[in-house]
Amino acid sequence: MTVVIIGAGPAGLSAAWHLEQLGHSDVVVLERRPHVGGLAASLSPEPGWCVDIGGHVVFSHRPGYMTLVCELTELHDLERRAHVHLAGALARYPLQLHLGDLPDELAQTCLAGLKSRPTLARAGNLADWLVDSFGDDLARVFLLPYNRKLWQVDLQTMSTGWIEGRIAPVPRDSRGDAPWGPNRSFAYPTRGGVGAIWRSLAGRLAGHVVTQCPVRTIRWKDRQVDSPGRSRAYDWLVSTMPLKQLVGSLSPDPPSSVQSAAAGLVCNQLVVTAVGLRGPEPEADAHWVYFPEPDFPFYRVTVLSRYSPNMAPPGHLLLLAESSLPPDGIARRSPSIDEVVDGLLRSPLARHLGPKDVVFTWQHHEDAGYPIPTRDRDSRLEAIQPWLETQHILSIGRFGSWRYELGNMDHAELMGREAARRVTGG
Repeated sequence: MTVVIIGAGPAGLSAAWHLEQLGHSDVVVLERRPHVGGLAASLSPEPGWCVDIGGHVVFSHRPGYMTLVCELTELHDLERRAHVHLAGALARYPLQLHLGDLPDELAQTCLAGLKSRPTLARAGNLADWLVDSFGDDLARVFLLPYNRKLWQVDLQTMSTGWIEGRIAPVPRDSRGDAPWGPNRSFAYPTRGGVGAIWRSLAGRLAGHVVTQCPVRTIRWKDRQVDSPGRSRAYDWLVSTMPLKQLVGSLSPDPPSSVQSAAAGLVCNQLVVTAVGLRGPEPEADAHWVYFPEPDFPFYRVTVLSRYSPNMAPPGHLLLLAESSLPPDGIARRSPSIDEVVDGLLRSPLARHLGPKDVVFTWQHHEDAGYPIPTRDRDSRLEAIQPWLETQHILSIGRFGSWRYELGNMDHAELMGREAARRVTGG
């Protein structure tokens, strides 16, 4: 049996690894980039600096995943310190559990809104659900502007079925600190960034991973994949490319119902800007900070040098700012590096430094940042995924499944494991 896998990110590499563990060696992974890791890659644009493509950390309730990751690279453990920047204050995250960190008047206003919220939140769309769940004021100052900044679409077009485990619920009381979420403690590679995990796994698949090999056409009736200079036959195809792109690469065209369903899938774009500064760590005790306010051109900033000192040269600070752009076809320019630097130097993370301390900058753009859970997404997936499987095509991973709520690295690794079992008849 021959299996072709498209994409050397966590899901694709996991599928290849587990297929090999199941005794199937006729496997090839085709990766369009010159490096592995997908959106979980780490790059070294200049000597001494290591940059993740986004803010990734290692956590999971699945012992098997953590065992695999620990075999692949050296990790160290951290306790999450995340904050929200609002009204000049740094409040602990999740904000709805730490209103006392806000200026008193704003805290009392948000608390009053919580007390007066409806008993049952409307579930029709994300905007209404946020207002009903957290009150007008907390939604107005944080939850609505932050989510608009992140998703870059009208929140009324988004569903709510993905929320569990992604947005902290309202506290039942106000006693003590309120840790929340599966990433309240996490691990991180000692060296090489989060991409070290996937480079190590690719190393175990030597000879099975081909980089700089974009897939042009999938001739699904013949079970052939065409890439520059070569065609490959397959018995099963496991794809991690964006589902919308996968459908568009099929030749001949798939049924019109599949094409129509794929055309309506929506994702935003991601811009990551790394800024290295000469100087000490900020006084703000945070691994990352959320910025809902419009005068900052990013929605989140990660202190990568606090994840591991090996991410930057000694005596330097490395910040990673993430910005979203609207779905492809909606015009809006990326924030410039200068705009990001200016925002960082106004923030609690770098205002102790100045422009002369900036010694390294780098910016990276991803056409596909987050698959957006629109209200019609699930019905569209139901029209696409079952048909693909009848053609021996499994579409997995963050964008292959098009499910944001299943977009973490451990989800992707599990999808790869399950794809291997499915392909082998399990």
